[in-house]
This record gives sequence, structure tokens and C-alpha cells, in this order.
Amino acid sequence: MKPTHALAALALAALVPACSENAAPQGGPVIARKAVDDSFVPWRIIWSGGGPGRYEARVALTDIDGRIAVCGVGWLSHATYARVNRSSMRSKFVTYDGNEILRDLSFFASVGSEEALDTATANCALTNMRVTDDKGGTFDIGGNRSQFRMS
Repeated sequence: MKPTHALAALALAALVPACSENAAPQGGPVIARKAVDDSFVPWRIIWSGGGPGRYEARVALTDIDGRIAVCGVGWLSHATYARVNRSSMRSKFVTYDGNEILRDLSFFASVGSEEALDTATANCALTNMRVTDDKGGTFDIGGNRSQFRMS
């Protein structure tokens, strides 16, 4: 099965300043939790193959002690897809202006229903990317592109 990735309606502009270019690409373990708010955007994986499988998530970048953290929470529509979804999340990576800042999104928190996503608390993993005062840049997950700026 191949996932189809879609960033849903990113007209809402989460705010993120640009980052230093010389940061290492690997992030760290979950170091914080953040309540889902307006800075989070929807992201999804749709599993093809004739089944009801999809993974819906809310994702945000935030500033923790001058470094970018990636925060996420997700819901899987059908338990049959749990193993393949976990494997897919491990292979996902986040880039900012073409620089990989985090690999493996399996740290995302989980909720029991799609409705719970917008009131959930997300897990956040710290990256080595430093926040600067410059204007925003391009944020990618699995090749999907969106503009973010941290506030």
C-alpha cells in the first residue's frame, strides 16, 4: 500500500521565523506537550487498497528555548492499518527550507477519535534547528509543502 499525503487547507498561516542553516538534521525524544491551538494544521495519510484506512493528524512547529520543536497528535481510522502506519511514521521526515530537521514522526500522541484531534494535547520533539528573527520559510513533511512562521 502506498500512502497518499495531503496537507489540508493551509490557508491558516501558522507563524514561524527562519532557522539557522547549519543545524544537525536529527531531532530528539518527546520533551514537551502542547495543547492543539490555531498554530496546528491538518495533515493526513490516506491508505489506498480498498480499505477505510487513513491517518489524520494535527502538526505544528513551535519555539522551545530558541530551538524548533515539531509537535503532533494523530488518529488512525482503522486498527488494521496500525502496523503499516507506524512504519510509515518512522520513515517520515520534516524539512525546513530544504534542510532536514527531524526524522521519525512516530512520537506523535494518539487520540481515540477524529473529533478529539482539535482539543488534544500533542507530543513535541525538539530539533537541533535554532530559531532566528528572520521571516518564515518553507516547511515540508513527506514532501508536502506549506508556509509556516513561528510566533
